[in-house]
Amino acid sequence: MANKKDSEVLDKKTLEKFRKEIKDDFERNYKDEIVKELSDKVSEEVTNRFNTEYKNQLIDEVTVDVKDEIKFRIEREEKKIYRHKSFKIFRLSVYLLVLLGIIGYVAYRLYITNNMDLVRYDYEPPKTTQAVRPQEENKKQEEPQIDYKALYGGLLDDFKIYDYTLYRDFHKASDLTMVQKLQMAYSKLSDADVTVDGSIVSFKSSVLRNYYIQLFGTDDYEPESFNIYNLSFAYSAQKGEYIAIIYTENVEDVAYEVFDAGVENDIIYVKAYAARLNNGKVYNIKNGRQVGTATDKLSDYGNKLSVITIRFNQDKNFVSITNE
Repeated sequence: MANKKDSEVLDKKTLEKFRKEIKDDFERNYKDEIVKELSDKVSEEVTNRFNTEYKNQLIDEVTVDVKDEIKFRIEREEKKIYRHKSFKIFRLSVYLLVLLGIIGYVAYRLYITNNMDLVRYDYEPPKTTQAVRPQEENKKQEEPQIDYKALYGGLLDDFKIYDYTLYRDFHKASDLTMVQKLQMAYSKLSDADVTVDGSIVSFKSSVLRNYYIQLFGTDDYEPESFNIYNLSFAYSAQKGEYIAIIYTENVEDVAYEVFDAGVENDIIYVKAYAARLNNGKVYNIKNGRQVGTATDKLSDYGNKLSVITIRFNQDKNFVSITNE
């Protein structure tokens, strides 16, 4: 029996020891972590509850403030409207009183002058004689209308712009390159200015220079090589002339048809339809679209063609081109 009791006591001690070890191990390894986790949870719940309560309180306060502000503004506008309305009523009353006073005064004056009858049946209108004004012997004659189209349309007879990029937007003479200017001066050459020897075409640089000065009014001419369609003119400083070789027959050209002209701020302007002609076909010179076949009148194609305005100064020097 004694042994059994000792065994039971030993077991209790052992159990208590195990419990203590487990408790110590828990406090050593898990207590801090669990306490931290519980603390974070409690802190988060408290924070969320505080934020919710604060937000609701703030919304209530702002709502009250907004309501008060709206109420204050409505009352202020009502007072302004009422004051304005009252003033209008007062002003209208004054106008009515003044009008009634004027009507009363007029009626009184008519009464005391026995003029209450608005229609006088014994009234005879006075006889009047209308003086006949003698016609002016020296009438100013109307100024004759100037036909600017006939006067300035010829400026485009020997004038061509070969660079199709210049038919877009607005370009001034001062903005053109020397090659573009030489091409324009070339359009003024006559058959007598050009020498054709078989497949070789040539002309003097001095001749082109004279047309250049005539067209642009400046003597900043510089000889450079340039091309006109299938002709590439190379400048020979030794011979002082331009030379090109004809490889194929040229089938391309530029055509204008003048329909208006005038003078504005001392600048002559000429308006015309512009087209590119190629192998018997007519093309819009701005976008390159074919609009038909060759014709004597570009105006037959109407708004399918570009309209250009070319300007010259009073000395007939080229100033600018605009595509309308």
